[in-house]
Amino acid sequence: MASTPLSVSFANPAPPSIPQAHDEPDLARKRFQLELEFVQCLANPQYLQFLAQQQYFSDPAFLNYLAYLRYWQQPQYAIYITYPYALHILDLLQHPAFRHACSAADTTRFIHEKEYWHWRTYRKNRIPEPHQALDFAAALKQRTDAGEALAI
Repeated sequence: MASTPLSVSFANPAPPSIPQAHDEPDLARKRFQLELEFVQCLANPQYLQFLAQQQYFSDPAFLNYLAYLRYWQQPQYAIYITYPYALHILDLLQHPAFRHACSAADTTRFIHEKEYWHWRTYRKNRIPEPHQALDFAAALKQRTDAGEALAI
């Protein structure tokens, strides 16, 4: 089975506009929330296994929908994602080999372990030491003091 990315024509409408705080609840807001929730559900390996076992990954309409949802990788949409691992899974779901592997319990366990270890070590690897703001005035004074000392 080839593992080339899924190529589809996007017959679906454009991504929903990002809802603003002053907007009233309407269809665009509900669509935005539903698509956001679905994309984040893709980070759950058991849900992926369920989709694979229920044959959703063999439905061309569903595959087209997965390709359409890739707009969530754009920065203006990605900021709403709580589980960024879902975006990586969304990319992997474009490949037939990964979709086929999702029905296996070993794949589900493997994805779960990778996510667990990522989140367990995320903070440790992300922020090695407290970040301090740079004081430009003090840095400039220190540089000019050092320059004066060299001139003397």
